[in-house]
Amino acid sequence: MLDILRNFFDTLLPPHPTILSLRPETPEKFLRLYSTKTFQNCVTLSSYKQGIIKSAIKANKFHNNTHASKLLAKLLEKWLFSLPEKPTVFVSIPLSSIREKERGYNQVDRILTNLAKLDNCLIKKLLIRKIDTIPQTKMDRGERLNNMTNVFAFIEPDIDLQSYRIVLVDDVITTGATMSSAHKILKENLPAGTEILCLALAH
Repeated sequence: MLDILRNFFDTLLPPHPTILSLRPETPEKFLRLYSTKTFQNCVTLSSYKQGIIKSAIKANKFHNNTHASKLLAKLLEKWLFSLPEKPTVFVSIPLSSIREKERGYNQVDRILTNLAKLDNCLIKKLLIRKIDTIPQTKMDRGERLNNMTNVFAFIEPDIDLQSYRIVLVDDVITTGATMSSAHKILKENLPAGTEILCLALAH
């Protein structure tokens, strides 16, 4: 019965190919794509060259697909469980207010909110993007670095972060310019010695 209904709605409103490609995936099965590496002082959890990873990133980012968000959150959960136990605050790379209003959401926040309810883990907004930058997809590394200079500003937290691990999260890292700029602002404004980790779902 469910298959009949799904086929009916697929005919009526054909889903995007990226969403269709994710249907066979379960969170547990998706973990086969988990593979950590380090790039530009950032831990990455999977390869963007993998077709299913690319589909999940795009379905979450451009199509507000909850299934994709849950799949990507599963990678993040696995990584978190590999760390020493410590209170953790997740901070997403912020979009500009214009871009977030157009899209209706921050795609990284969607992943974070689909994490399992974990003890000692919080999601906090510690950064804002004060400049609406030009999209970086067609820029080279030098242009991207210049494009990200002084883009972010710090928001004073409503809790004492002294004892927390801070995890700065983005969905995809390419040159590392965005992550580097955001990390710099956090480091300048958080207490000395605060553990700050940079994490990307894919590279």
